[in-house]
Amino acid sequence: MDDLEMEIDFLKELKSFMDSQGRLKQFPRKQKPREIALAYLAEGFEYGRIYSEKEVNAILNLRHTFNDSCMLRRELFERGYLGRTRNGAEYWLLNARQGKSGSPQGEAG
Repeated sequence: MDDLEMEIDFLKELKSFMDSQGRLKQFPRKQKPREIALAYLAEGFEYGRIYSEKEVNAILNLRHTFNDSCMLRRELFERGYLGRTRNGAEYWLLNARQGKSGSPQGEAG
């Protein structure tokens, strides 16, 4: 499957969960659209950058309308999209191979 086909599949799966401005208006319950929604949310973050909890919430709030950035932040961490410090003060985007233990320093070089 090439990038264009993946993008089309992505849009088809999420269309019913998005508003006219491209924000999630509801979080999918089924596994496949849920994973696609999490991948969509993760696209708002940059590799190698450290985010505070407040910054993570602000980015998530730009991409959804149902006012639950806490749940989304937790899902992104638990599903391996974001790493975080033990106290939750800092977050960073993980790549798919890193898993939860990946460090932002490894991404930045």
